[in-house]
Amino acid sequence: GDLRMVRFISRAVRTRQRPLRADLRIGHGLQWLTLSVEESSRIVTEARRRFRTHNAARRFVEAEFYGALVASSRGDLDPEAVRERLRGEMAVREALEWMWPVLTPAQMLNDLFGSRALIRAADRSLDEDQVEALFRPRQVSGDDVYWTASDAPLLDEARAALGARPGRKEEDVVRTYGHIVVDEVQDLSPMDLRMLERRSLNGSMTVVGDIAQATGSWAHDDWEEILTHLPDRKPPVRHELTVGYRIPGPLMDLAARVLALAAPDLAPPRSVRGDGCPPRVVELTGAGAESLDGLGDVVRAEMDAVGAGNVAVIAADNQAADVEAALERAGVAFGRPTRRGLDAPVAVVPVGLVKGLEVDATVVVEPARILRDHAQGERALYVALTRATRRVALAHSEPLPEVLL
Repeated sequence: GDLRMVRFISRAVRTRQRPLRADLRIGHGLQWLTLSVEESSRIVTEARRRFRTHNAARRFVEAEFYGALVASSRGDLDPEAVRERLRGEMAVREALEWMWPVLTPAQMLNDLFGSRALIRAADRSLDEDQVEALFRPRQVSGDDVYWTASDAPLLDEARAALGARPGRKEEDVVRTYGHIVVDEVQDLSPMDLRMLERRSLNGSMTVVGDIAQATGSWAHDDWEEILTHLPDRKPPVRHELTVGYRIPGPLMDLAARVLALAAPDLAPPRSVRGDGCPPRVVELTGAGAESLDGLGDVVRAEMDAVGAGNVAVIAADNQAADVEAALERAGVAFGRPTRRGLDAPVAVVPVGLVKGLEVDATVVVEPARILRDHAQGERALYVALTRATRRVALAHSEPLPEVLL
């Protein structure tokens, strides 16, 4: 998600625009046609100068390529006839693919990240650890690569640098929109935001986010960091939402104390629901490996309280497996989060996955551990405390953080 990837990908595309390494000689009738290294270098330089995107220059390169071969002949040859006759020659096809291949974003990144040499060529300043971090085994085809969400802006950047393939403009073009609505913008990387900017026709956007819930790898500390990467064709208009309708007042009051640590510049939200159950604090009396043995009783109490509702048991990412084991020992059936939400009335949810979830009740396990073990601990705890619409229980064997006392 680092903006340095813009230059990295641009240079990676440039490394696929290469003069021949040796003169090309092709038999044609009773003579040899030649494309010299020097002439191929001229073609590459001219294509770079004339065209903004890589694939758009391919037809120009082909025309210059065959034109140079014709110019090397001893007599008058028809360029189109030469092209038709030679286009199937393996040496000709290999030379064109070397000089200026037609590439899709997936092909280019599969080749790039599958070659340490290409990675180094795209950025000579990378040390060996950085090269290894970018390297991944090359697949037979770009379609065979398991692309992740963090790859999406890189693929999009490559698409912008490559442009549409000849004859494929309709399917390769990036669609733009008159207005774009974005939620959870606080966790988007600079490259994610650049991808959104590219799809904006006129700079008109509605972006929604909560800085206090910025817990991802690219968590932003203020709105200026976000707006820097979005279209600036219009001055931004900001609205701060301070009234909450989903969380009862007693639970919001608890979360607001953590908010003061997570994002001290933000005004605490005010709940329109003044009633509601206060947070329940339960100290687990076990120790060591048995420190979570009372957790099953806490969860059952919340299940009884919400009836047909659902309960999320939220823990630090590195404690979720221990929580599952404790519930199994206690005979409490549970599920896990899925793309569609929770798959059971009770689900164990690592705090790193809980954002966006809405449940009737939550059991937040070892709040001190969430604070301690997450890079954005205060914000992670704030997110955990703002998922329930009815009830929150804090289950702990470690001392509670001072902010919750």
